[in-house]
Amino acid sequence: MTPEELDAVFAELDTERDERRRMAWEGRRVLAGRWHWPDGVLAECERVERLHPGWSPFWRPADERTGQPAGYTARRYEHWGEPGVAGETPDELAAAIETAPPRRGLGDITPLKPLKSD
Repeated sequence: MTPEELDAVFAELDTERDERRRMAWEGRRVLAGRWHWPDGVLAECERVERLHPGWSPFWRPADERTGQPAGYTARRYEHWGEPGVAGETPDELAAAIETAPPRRGLGDITPLKPLKSD
C-alpha cells in the first residue's frame, strides 16, 4: 500500500474508536518490520481488515513448542477479552471471521466473584 493510499484510509477515520484502530494499524506495521514477517503477510492482514473492519488481523509464526503452524489470527477491536479466530491462510481467516459467533453483549459476561476479605 502506498503512503497516499494509506493516507486515504486514515482520512476516513475520524472518531476516537477509529483513532484506536489507526494506532493498531500502524502498530501492526511496526511489529511486522521488527518481527521480520514474510513478504506479503502485512498486505494480507490489511486486506482482511479492509474486508472486516471490526477485526484486527495479525500473523503469528510457527510455535515449535506447541506444534502450532504459522498462520493468521484476529480479534474484534472493541472486545479483546473474547476469543479470537484463526486460519492458516488469509482466506481461511476471512472465512473464520465471517462464521464467528456474534459478539457478546454485557448481559452475557459472567460477573467476577467478590474477593474474600481477611
